[in-house]
Amino acid sequence: MNEENLKSKISDRIAAIKHDRVVLAKYELEWEEKLNQLTKEEHGLIVKISNGHELLKKIEDEVRNFSLDLYNITKDKKIGHGIMIKIFKSLTYDKEDAMQWASTNMPVILTHSIDKKKFDVYAKENKLDFVDVKEEAKPFLPKEFKDA
Repeated sequence: MNEENLKSKISDRIAAIKHDRVVLAKYELEWEEKLNQLTKEEHGLIVKISNGHELLKKIEDEVRNFSLDLYNITKDKKIGHGIMIKIFKSLTYDKEDAMQWASTNMPVILTHSIDKKKFDVYAKENKLDFVDVKEEAKPFLPKEFKDA
């Protein structure tokens, strides 16, 4: 893409941003008008709901953290109450090293660049010197908790 095309695209996107900001401001004004029409009781209910969501998120985060702490001690993925620990692998590697390796060992995943998904699947299951594999445990809370 040349300089003129890029400048044109930037101008087009700026016009879209300006338009969207005006539309959003209109919606926000409508929302403010609606809020002003609410009774004190309705305002109170909105505040209670908002505070309830914040408190629930805080407590769920604490349960997740406690669950990770418990998993780190016991290595048991079944925490109780239906809470499970799932392990995810994340990879860190130099793309050029991966391309060089793939050209010899797995050329089917090369097009104009490496097929990252296919390479990652292979690298998660097979030790490659230039790939750092890090496992991360994540707790998942069920919608309905079970008795311990």
